Amino acid sequence: MATKLPATNDLQTHSTELKVDALPPGEYFLAASDQNDFSGKKTVIGARLFYVSGISYVNNGSDYFVLNRNSGQPLAKATVQLWQQTYNYQQSKYEKTKGDSYTTDANGFFKIKRVKDEKNNNRNYSFLLDVKHGNDHLFMNDLAYDYYYYNQQPQESKSITSIHLFTDRAIYRPGQTVYYKGIVLTRNNVEKTGGVMAGYSTTVVLRDANYKDLDTIRLTTNEFGSFIGKFQLHKLA
Repeated sequence: MATKLPATNDLQTHSTELKVDALPPGEYFLAASDQNDFSGKKTVIGARLFYVSGISYVNNGSDYFVLNRNSGQPLAKATVQLWQQTYNYQQSKYEKTKGDSYTTDANGFFKIKRVKDEKNNNRNYSFLLDVKHGNDHLFMNDLAYDYYYYNQQPQESKSITSIHLFTDRAIYRPGQTVYYKGIVLTRNNVEKTGGVMAGYSTTVVLRDANYKDLDTIRLTTNEFGSFIGKFQLHKLA
């Protein structure tokens, strides 16, 4: 189908709604152009890929269920391909890397494998889901996020350690120095005691918005259970 939109000369943003009849499952392009025939060297063309699919999914953490969008029934033997999104600092753009693939069970269930980061004791990453079932296909350009933390304290431990971190300001400009202070506290739930922890060693990491480590420092608390430090932020190129 094709629809002609009225010309506007006020240099303002406009929106419109167009009725499109129901489409069978598949991949489609919505294209727009300033020329009726979409031809010509100076033609301005915009296009958007979208999917019509009967597939849906829900999740709780790393547990996912692939379902029929209309009935809510589980879709068994659906294939799921993960695409991890990372930022290429050399080329200043996001890139998609092919990750693990899964097949749902009789309940439409699959579980994303989590790989422990031994260095940081946690992991945070974003990914896209590419789901196929029969002739149906769903690839939504909506990032899914997964963060998890491994508690290294043994289950029988009676003491709980917590770190309270403070910075000298809430917002920084590129190139500024971040000054911080940490206070380490311990609490014994059995004996109902607590206090500061002197001589406690910990690692402070500076990460960017994509959770890439920019700087790391190892610090030990003083007799008052505190430590101080600073990070130099990168300047804009």
